Order: sequence, then C-alpha cells, then structure tokens
Amino acid sequence: RRPSSGPASIAGALHGGVFAKAGSRVQHSGIDDVVFHIRAASPPARERARSEMDQKLKVLLLEDLPTDVELVSRQLRNAGLECEFACVADEAAFVRGLEEFAPDLILSDFSLPLFDGMSALEIARARRPDIPYIFVSGTIGEERAIDSIKRGATDYVLKSNLRRLPAAMTRALTEARERAARK
Repeated sequence: RRPSSGPASIAGALHGGVFAKAGSRVQHSGIDDVVFHIRAASPPARERARSEMDQKLKVLLLEDLPTDVELVSRQLRNAGLECEFACVADEAAFVRGLEEFAPDLILSDFSLPLFDGMSALEIARARRPDIPYIFVSGTIGEERAIDSIKRGATDYVLKSNLRRLPAAMTRALTEARERAARK
C-alpha cells in the first residue's frame, strides 16, 4: 500500500505500518515502505557530519509512532546529519527493509503493537550482523537495555534524551567501519 499525500505531517500519515512525510521529497521504494530524506539545516554542521559519516546515511527506522519519527528526524537534521530513512512498523516490512533498502544503521523502538525491538534485533543479527543497531525507546528500562547490549545491540538512547542520538550513531558507524577494516 502507498500512503496518501496531502497536507499531513509525518504525525498524520500512518497507513498500514508505513509513514509518509508530506511536503518533503518522498520516494517509494520497492519494499512498499516510504523512504524520505532529511537534509541538514546548516552547511557548517552538514560539513562536520559528512566528514564524520562520509555520505548520506541509510537508516532503517522501526517505529510505530509518527510523532516519534518526526522527533528523531528533527534531532538528526538539527545535528547536521543527512539521512535517508525507510520507516517500518512490522516484521515483514523490517525484513524487506534489511534486504532491499540495505541500511547503514538501524534505529529501533523497543515496544511496538505488531512487533518488538528484541525480535527485530535477533533478525538483524542473523541476516545483517555488521549493521549497527541502536534502540531509541522510552520504555526500555535499565535491565532490558543491558540485555539488548548483551544480545548484540550497539547502543540505546532514551527518547527523553534524543540529544545523544547523533553522537551514538557516529560512534556506532565509526566502530562498524573499524571492524570492517580489520577483517
């Protein structure tokens, strides 16, 4: 299914586990999920981020709340990171996103109505073990966060502290590149 277009923001456009952001460049990928681009607001910040990240980041975002998608994308835009997102909210779309979107990084909520972040982590580790996986959640709790790291998550960021997300992403991608270079 394709999301409808119109004056709605991300917060108003959830259709069958697919997000759309009206008014931005929206591309429909072959995985029936919406891919949208977030551009950095200030050139100096963009130059810093590009030197750290080398290119536009492809981010698979497992999130069921459009308002949280908006918060994450705004935080990254404000930090100067240029990202291309594939937003999904269920297992089938997540698996397609891993295979067809080929993300550089995965951001995942912990608790969703149709799927959960720990199951997504297991799938990601089995299919694409080198992709950094960061939980972005308001419900993870300390014990679950520790368990997620033991099971292969790269990091976790609380939704109440999204300022930490750009640094966590940069660190995770740097570590992944260093691991790949050692192989």
